[in-house]
Amino acid sequence: MPHNNSQDKNHGLPPNGAGPRIVSRRQILDNALDMQVPALPRTVRMVHALTGEHSVDAKAIADAIMMDYGLTLKFFRVMNSAFFSPYRQDILSIRFMVVLLGLDNTAKIVSSVPLMNPAEHAMPATIMAMSLLMSEFTGVLSEITVLERESAVPCAMFASLGHLSLSTVVPDAYVKIWTEEKFPWSRGTFKKTTGWLPKDLALRIARGWNLPMVIRECIQPPEDLSRVKEEKRALMVTVSSLEQMLFCAALMRHNDEPQTRLRDRIRKVLRLNNKKFSKAMKDGILNFEKNNPVFYEVLRKEGILSRIII
Repeated sequence: MPHNNSQDKNHGLPPNGAGPRIVSRRQILDNALDMQVPALPRTVRMVHALTGEHSVDAKAIADAIMMDYGLTLKFFRVMNSAFFSPYRQDILSIRFMVVLLGLDNTAKIVSSVPLMNPAEHAMPATIMAMSLLMSEFTGVLSEITVLERESAVPCAMFASLGHLSLSTVVPDAYVKIWTEEKFPWSRGTFKKTTGWLPKDLALRIARGWNLPMVIRECIQPPEDLSRVKEEKRALMVTVSSLEQMLFCAALMRHNDEPQTRLRDRIRKVLRLNNKKFSKAMKDGILNFEKNNPVFYEVLRKEGILSRIII
């Protein structure tokens, strides 16, 4: 059977000047679907300690899981799989997942997640850190706006799934784009270098993992939001704008205008004045420092935290 040329086009870069490494568009997708996102040892130990306390509240375990990207993603993948969700009912609540699984199964799932050393996975660690900070921002904003925390936090956390996947599956190509491009979602550069736009890849992965529909919609919102209900539109605009703000802070070191424009876009859709929005951003960073000290340090060293306009 003849192959589709767009699917078989080769991409990738030679690592460290070695011979060419050929990675097809299809292979990138397959590897991304098989990707096991690691967790920090600190949060794994924390969750294990909590599951060992048989009188512990499920919310305490859920809160600890959601401090970690790898653990949260693992639970979403397991609980939204065909085995646990035979009727394709989206499950968004980590607390509900813990209740359904029970303490023993929760502990087993946590143990199945590989451990991460951020120093050895610098680029994926940076993307994960930015994603976790976004989830902290939406968590705070959900307390004072129409955003609903149960859906807002995971939507923000997984919005950059395509970037995380490319930084993991084709690290040399991704780092090259990151270091040489002024803006990381340059359509032409990504298509030429990897064959994938991050959002397109993320959506294919999210479908393959059967992630909840609202997460998929936030990964790649429709171009026309006028027909989307107000609360969902507010979520999509907030998540998309926060993602772009974080990438602006990471890459556009000498231009604050895009961040200012994105910040105002969020304020408008959430109907927040400048004072309330600034406080929410500050509280989000404080929560991030408290809940994710390792990833907080990653962003601090990169100078990203100091470049976020709050």
